[in-house]
Amino acid sequence: MTENNDVKKITGRYFQEALKGRLQTEKKKLKLIISVIVLMFFTFFPLPIPQKIQWTLGIFLFAALMWSFEVLPLPVTSLIVPVLLVAYGVFEEGATAAFASFAHPVIYILLSSIIIAEAIRKHGLDRRLSLMILSNIKGSIKSVLLALLFVTTFLSMWISNTAVLAIFIPIILVIVEKIEDPQDKKNLTILLLVGASIGTALGGMATITGTGPNALASGFIEEVTTFTFIDWMKIGLPSALLIMIATLLVLLKLFPVKLPSINISEIRQERSNLPPLSNGEKKTLGVFIPTVILWIIGSEIEAAFGLPRTLLSVAVVGIAAAVILFAIGALEWDDARLGAFGMYLLLGAGIALGKAFLVSGTANWIATLLIQPLAGIPLFAVVILITFVTILITNVLANTATVAICTPIAISIALLLGLNPSVTVMAVGLAASLALCTVFGTPNNALLVNTGVIDRKDLMKSGVIVALIGGLVISVVVILFSSI
Repeated sequence: MTENNDVKKITGRYFQEALKGRLQTEKKKLKLIISVIVLMFFTFFPLPIPQKIQWTLGIFLFAALMWSFEVLPLPVTSLIVPVLLVAYGVFEEGATAAFASFAHPVIYILLSSIIIAEAIRKHGLDRRLSLMILSNIKGSIKSVLLALLFVTTFLSMWISNTAVLAIFIPIILVIVEKIEDPQDKKNLTILLLVGASIGTALGGMATITGTGPNALASGFIEEVTTFTFIDWMKIGLPSALLIMIATLLVLLKLFPVKLPSINISEIRQERSNLPPLSNGEKKTLGVFIPTVILWIIGSEIEAAFGLPRTLLSVAVVGIAAAVILFAIGALEWDDARLGAFGMYLLLGAGIALGKAFLVSGTANWIATLLIQPLAGIPLFAVVILITFVTILITNVLANTATVAICTPIAISIALLLGLNPSVTVMAVGLAASLALCTVFGTPNNALLVNTGVIDRKDLMKSGVIVALIGGLVISVVVILFSSI
């Protein structure tokens, strides 16, 4: 009888899994059919707009639906975009223009930043810096959280957000391990884990190299106006620091800990056990520090010494730094984890769509269409609307797809209002980092829930409040930038 029951359980589980898989397949087919129907509608149904604009809108909506539904992997959908743009004749230059976006400088900015980050990770500079900062704090709850926010923010300006969070999860678990009160232990663990995750999102917000969406947004801006690494930091860094202060206050209120301080002797002991800087660490620092300096003031040096234009651009300096790291032996080719290849394709497709909006006249058409409903609306209200719509979308879609979908519309709005497009595009780019509310917002959120300490309710509770405050901060900082 027991064997029969076991067989029934196994058989029932098998059929449940088979049915679930079949339903998922059917859902994907339906989503694909919907996406294709939308494309066919804009292809064949005559609308009272120029044909090239109609086709560009069709391709854009098709890509947006495919990215949203994830019918195919995001990079695969990205490969379809240039094919459609060529097939529909959106670019007069044909394939040359469509595929040029996949060699855009922002692709190489992302590539070089990944290689530099790998050198930092390989030689343990990230962990060394983390231990140095955490071991020098006094041990009060506020001090620990502030130090954690600061170090995760700084590291995520240059290293993958998920990689930074992965470093700090075990460190946090060591910090809270000896706390006896179960409620204090739970609240402190949630407080520090959520703080570390938000810190990585803020660091990603601060620089062009922080995340792929930032690189994509900056690429869109560069298509229509001059924009540099420091231009991004002028908005991104103040926004990140202000949201960091708000996060500190919010998390201390949401997850109160009665314990006045915690023992961080194990962190100090671990730091004291660190060996002196290795040869690899010295080589990496020797390349990383000048690279960051040139990223920030490269354009000023070009002008001062009459150097060729863009010689010290972010992309050129980044690639040169990556080559030097290999040349001096700080990295081997096998160390270069270029698994983000799909990200390059997504960035290229996003830039291609943005160019298509401009060259086809679609951006001007949308701008004209929006003149009436937006007439008389204050600039601040427009920026807030863009920011919060982006926050909403980025919590249900991949943040890179969010930027690829929202940025052409943001450019159109800027053209409508006669603004520098960097104002609305920066609002989109920065807001895309505030995917703090849902498990599928970013890999970091899934990583937090997988620790077993944080549930979705805790994630939502902290994420919504910080995202709301963050949206207001971004809107204010972007507006202030537009008036400078």
